[in-house]
Amino acid sequence: MEKAHTCTLSGLHDWNLAGRLPYIIWGFQHVVGFRRRHVGASIQEAWTTSLDSVQAALDVDPAHDRLVLLRATSQELGSTRDAVVDAAVQRLDLPQKQAAEAYTLAETFETNPRSIWGYVQGLTRLSQRTPWQDGRFTLDRAASRLLTTVH
Repeated sequence: MEKAHTCTLSGLHDWNLAGRLPYIIWGFQHVVGFRRRHVGASIQEAWTTSLDSVQAALDVDPAHDRLVLLRATSQELGSTRDAVVDAAVQRLDLPQKQAAEAYTLAETFETNPRSIWGYVQGLTRLSQRTPWQDGRFTLDRAASRLLTTVH
C-alpha cells in the first residue's frame, strides 16, 4: 500500500481505508478506525505509523485462512436438506423460510450445499437479493457467525 491521499487542509480527518479498497480482504477479525490530527507535516508520520500496522496485518501467513476454508468445505451442517435447514434455524436464529431459501440458492450454485461453506454462500446470495439493508445485515451476520464455528 502507499499513501493515496494528499491534503493541504488542516484539521481533524477520519480515514476509512476499507471504504477506499475495492477488494475482498481475507483474515480480518477486527475492523478498526483511526483518527489523525492533520497539522502541517505531522500527517506524514501518522500515515506511516498507521500503514505500518496495516502492512503487518497483510503480511500474516494465510495458512490459517486456507485451513478454515478447507474445513468449511468438508464439514456439513446435516446429511439432508431438512437437517441443514433445521440446523440453520436453530443455530443462526433464522426464520424457516429464509433458511430454506438460502439452501435452495446453495443447492443451485454450490457443489455441496450441506457444507458450511456451501450454506454460507447460499446465505450471502440471499442477502444480495434482499431489498432492505437491515435484512441484508442480518443474513450477512448469520453467515459470518456460521463460518466462525468451523473448528
